[in-house]
Amino acid sequence: MRAASDSLCVLPLQPQDMTDPEVCSVPDAASCVVLPWQNDTAWFASDLTVLGGGDFEACSRRILGRTLQKAADMGFRADFGTEAEFFVLKDGGDDGRPFSPLTLNRPSLAKPAYDVARVMDNMHWLGELVDHMNELGWDVYSFDHEDGVGQFEVDFTFTDALSAADRLVFLRWMSYEVARKHGGFASWMPKPAGDMAGSGCHFNISLGSADGSIKNLFKIAAGDADEHGLGLSPIGYSFVAGMLRHLPAITAVSAPTVNSYKRLIARGSNSGFTWAVRCLPSSSSSSSSSSFLHSM
Repeated sequence: MRAASDSLCVLPLQPQDMTDPEVCSVPDAASCVVLPWQNDTAWFASDLTVLGGGDFEACSRRILGRTLQKAADMGFRADFGTEAEFFVLKDGGDDGRPFSPLTLNRPSLAKPAYDVARVMDNMHWLGELVDHMNELGWDVYSFDHEDGVGQFEVDFTFTDALSAADRLVFLRWMSYEVARKHGGFASWMPKPAGDMAGSGCHFNISLGSADGSIKNLFKIAAGDADEHGLGLSPIGYSFVAGMLRHLPAITAVSAPTVNSYKRLIARGSNSGFTWAVRCLPSSSSSSSSSSFLHSM
């Protein structure tokens, strides 16, 4: 799906017909990562290309690349900070059980968010995963146990949008491999269990100037008028307005599965819908207002 101004181009549900040419992956050399747990092997993020020439239109990495190029042509650079949530559970005979016992010989909460004891129960694999991330230069600045028993969040420093996307894809695979070494498996399902919290992924997004002279275009410049009193520049307010305007389409792409539906609708994700809500004072004399919504 690609958008230009108010026009919308929707890709067909089946982007490739049986008679179409083959599609192959073309590695991006700049994305090369030597596996921290197996240093004789390297990983590359790749773009899908139609054999014989031409981009594969449905390739999400190419769609992102084209969008970032449009932003660069407008004088912008996009940076993303990622806060990833996922479960790590035991494999084998204890299939699906957390490494932390559900009942501990110490006080236990139904939603043990930020529970140090449960973090320590999982440090054998979690510490290794964080060490690998830092070896790759990702600069992990926090990690914690979340609401679900066996659910974790790892946060690492922002980078350009394409690199951030590549790192998140690689992190999913790396979490599988590290967990597997310790008799577990990683689940990145939005809602792996009906009686526990679901997993989301927060993106902290900023725009800077393409030439690097301005790091954060959302911050209001000294002396400029702030129409809503929230410390954002006109570009910042426009960005939020655009996100809200296109949120239904963004949700269709970022939460496309039945399991996504189970988290967002069937069971509800109240924290995702209401986190950091602020009402903007109306510029008119009416009592109507607008809202900032955190990404789900």
